[in-house]
Amino acid sequence: MAEDQTPSGESKLGLRSRSDIQDLRTTEPASRPANLTETSGVGNAPSVLPFLVDSPERRQLAKDLEKLLREEKIEEAEGRLSQAINLATLAVFLQDQLRTPSLLDELQALGLRDDYQSTALPAAAGQPVALSRDSSGATHAVPASDELAELKVARDREQQRADALSRDLATVAEELHALQALRAREATSAAVNAQQWAELKASFEKERERADAVTRDLAVMAEERHALQQLRGQDAVLVAYGRRELQELKEELLGRERQRNQAASAVHQTAEESQSSRSGEPIGMASLALSPGASSPGSLAVRAAAVQATTYRLHGVPNVVDAATLSLQGRTVHLVGVQTDGDAGSASELTKYLDGREVDCEPAGPTDVYRCQVDGMDLSTVVLFNGGGRAAPHAPPGLALAADRARSARVGIWSN
Repeated sequence: MAEDQTPSGESKLGLRSRSDIQDLRTTEPASRPANLTETSGVGNAPSVLPFLVDSPERRQLAKDLEKLLREEKIEEAEGRLSQAINLATLAVFLQDQLRTPSLLDELQALGLRDDYQSTALPAAAGQPVALSRDSSGATHAVPASDELAELKVARDREQQRADALSRDLATVAEELHALQALRAREATSAAVNAQQWAELKASFEKERERADAVTRDLAVMAEERHALQQLRGQDAVLVAYGRRELQELKEELLGRERQRNQAASAVHQTAEESQSSRSGEPIGMASLALSPGASSPGSLAVRAAAVQATTYRLHGVPNVVDAATLSLQGRTVHLVGVQTDGDAGSASELTKYLDGREVDCEPAGPTDVYRCQVDGMDLSTVVLFNGGGRAAPHAPPGLALAADRARSARVGIWSN
């Protein structure tokens, strides 16, 4: 049921409450004696006080007053009684308004905080509470002695429990602090471990890349070693063929030298014989007489070969036409056993190799085919060994082997 409102916005309950509180606060004796021990209520009716002190609250209040009076603290005793009176005044007022529907809203509107824990009344535990009104009009409960003892025991028990809880709390706080420190150390250690792991991972990646690079280099070196071993074997065969060809060439030159010497000695002997017999022959016939040895077909062939070798032997600094062709002393010189496609790169490499050096060329077959040497090296072998051309179909075995070596090593024209 809604309560009536006044024009000022205050409820009738509030107005009545303040008036009742004012009336209760003014209900004091008209005259207060100078000494509380001389009041008529207590002195005239000594048997009334025990009946009034019949609850724990009243007993506690009486005990507090007795202590204060014994210590002659009259003003503090008055303050203690004023507190009890104010508390009783509020209790009386709230008891009258307890069933008013708007009481809860009024209490909530005060905005009170729970500054202190609520104290359980003895009635809540099933104990009777006797409220008595003293000469000043205040009501209070006084506990019994056994109840006071129980309260002391309960207080001691709670104090011990609080102490135990305090010790447990301190222990837990220390453990918490230790755990927090341990967690901080573990976090720091984890960060350090993470950094070290990242560094180790980066180092591992670098080492793996380096190992891969070394593996690739090793594979390349192994291939090169294998190729060099093959080339070494081919070079050994080439050197053997070269030595054999050189030996054959030396033997051929020695044979030609012997033939030239024999022809020269035969011509000299024929000249001497013709001169000795010139006295018995006509003068015109002496100059036309030839010895049998000089007119033999073998002697004429040797002399013709010697004259041809001396006549067509070329020497000088050549011009490179291509890797298989030189121009020397106005003649076109084709290197024996070499064929080329006219590659300009091969011609340039041959020009760099000669570098203005002189070559010696001698006929080695058909017209304009020569065997040329530079500083004692066969030029055809040099060209084929470096991939400057291909071996001719009827090239000597040493030149064919040089061309095979260049093909295996993929150099020069064989690089593609």
